[in-house]
This record gives sequence, C-alpha cells and structure tokens, in this order.
Amino acid sequence: MDGAVRLSAAAADAEGREPTLRDVLEALFEPGAELVKRLLSDSQTRVIYQQASNELGNLRELLQLNAREVAAVSGLSPGMALWKVGQRSFVVEHLVSRAERWIVDTEPREQATHSGG
Repeated sequence: MDGAVRLSAAAADAEGREPTLRDVLEALFEPGAELVKRLLSDSQTRVIYQQASNELGNLRELLQLNAREVAAVSGLSPGMALWKVGQRSFVVEHLVSRAERWIVDTEPREQATHSGG
C-alpha cells in the first residue's frame, strides 16, 4: 500500500502539483471502486484541507459534501480545515507550537528556512 501512495505522489510531483486525495485513492484502488466509497462513507470524522479548484467536484462526490461545505473548503487558508463530524461541519483553525511546526510545515519557501537555507 505504501508503494502505491508513493507512486501517486511521484506522479503528481512530476506534473508539478501536490498529490490529491483522489490521486492516493486511485493508486490504492481501482477508480470508482465501491471499496473506496464504502471506506469514506464509514468514516464518521473527516478533516479536509484546501483543495485545488479542479478537484472540488471530485471532493464533493467522494465525501458527499454540500455546496456550502465545498465553498468553505475552496476558501480555506493554510492551517485551516473543514471538520465534518457525522452530519455537522465546522471550520477549524489548527494551532501548532513552534516545536511542532516542522512536522506539519508543507510550504516550500518555509522548508528552506528550517533546513538552514
């Protein structure tokens, strides 16, 4: 499974973009497989970060989001997420200490700072 996820990340990187949820799921399972839909529907808590605008339709379908939730996801800032718990949704700001920042920092310009560049 880990190899499939790494391949999806490498393919996205080769295209100059971040891997999406769909890239990872399609690497693990056949596109549109019932198992993917069942796994997602069984999940009671979902944490969704900002997605590229061209992925919003897929995200809406995969996670069964309503129009308001999709709009919230499209406007999220770094460090913010849409938490969907059962049928309720919340926009949440994740607070991280300086000691934890390196763990969650995905901004390329900031990575150079942490590596001494």
